[in-house]
Amino acid sequence: MRSIGHESLFFYYVSFAAFISLLVYVFALKGHRSVLDDEA
Repeated sequence: MRSIGHESLFFYYVSFAAFISLLVYVFALKGHRSVLDDEA
């Protein structure tokens, strides 16, 4: 059970990290687009 719990925690950590990375990427992309729109 300990190994399964460790795998679950690892999976949760990877999923959380991927979710945060996606939010940061989208936020940066939107910010970049807004800057281009302001310049245009």
